[in-house]
Amino acid sequence: MIKIAHRGYVNAKYVENSYFAISKAIELGYDMVEIDIRETKDQRIILNHDDSLNRVFAINKKVSDLSVKEIKAITGRDILTLEGCLKLCKDEVGLLIEIKDKSYSRDFLENIYQLLKKYKMLNQVLIYPPREDLIDFYLAKVKVGVAYNQIRNFEQKEGLADRIFALAMPEIWTQERIKEMHDKNLICLTTVKKTYFDRNFPGADHLKLAKEYIHQLKQMDIDAINIDSVYHKFLFSD
Repeated sequence: MIKIAHRGYVNAKYVENSYFAISKAIELGYDMVEIDIRETKDQRIILNHDDSLNRVFAINKKVSDLSVKEIKAITGRDILTLEGCLKLCKDEVGLLIEIKDKSYSRDFLENIYQLLKKYKMLNQVLIYPPREDLIDFYLAKVKVGVAYNQIRNFEQKEGLADRIFALAMPEIWTQERIKEMHDKNLICLTTVKKTYFDRNFPGADHLKLAKEYIHQLKQMDIDAINIDSVYHKFLFSD
């Protein structure tokens, strides 16, 4: 099973999507790291989940309004670019790349692709979310995520298993559905994160739920689980 660190190994010491969070995930033995990428004003690509710097850095400015140099200056941090991330991860760990921007420059998607080619990581990455623009651009280039309920729209395409992976939240997956995807030679991927439990089970013990969900997903032979670091021990237990 593919073990994926959601935004790296994140805790009070390691900031999400940072060099140190990703390095720690590699050290701990994850197979892949999930990262979030956004385009800056100077059309560079950095790792940041939100459209602004407010939640992580307490700076109320948008990534798209600033250059990489300006972001580094106002945050006082060596913000990780996609290129820097690829240098760090090449030959070490795969990447699950979430492309956050829905509005971007003409060359944004191509720039991502060219960086993956430059560092010879086309076969080490999965790209999502299952948006039409991303599927259209990356389908013949990099393995791209398709929502479970959209898979049938792609069944007639040649080389299907080399182009896509099946993506769904935990409640969607059953043993039968996973077998259905395996019969098509597709990877099944899900995410177990605290925000999922907060949204679907308000007030519940998310640690207890995560332990149960991860155990059940393993028993169903899921191929890949992307987790918040707080659930690390559940993913790595036998």
